[in-house]
Amino acid sequence: MTVANGVVFVTAYGVPYGALLALEATSGEVLWQYNASSSLAGGVSVVNGCVYLGEGSTHIGELSAPISVGGSHADAFCVQFHH
Repeated sequence: MTVANGVVFVTAYGVPYGALLALEATSGEVLWQYNASSSLAGGVSVVNGCVYLGEGSTHIGELSAPISVGGSHADAFCVQFHH
């Protein structure tokens, strides 16, 4: 979870993968939502008005002891909020 300019950015698990939500910090209203095309296992960063998010992971090893390997790509959203 990251907070910037009164907006809370949080990842949420869903079916089949997950979503990035932008919530108004005081009311919790959903300002926008990005539905990911792969798993979301990392955090969210905000730098200079851009939101950065890593997507994807690969599991290797036996089912009883899988090992997660780094994401397959990163997303960046540069948005301007008016609220």
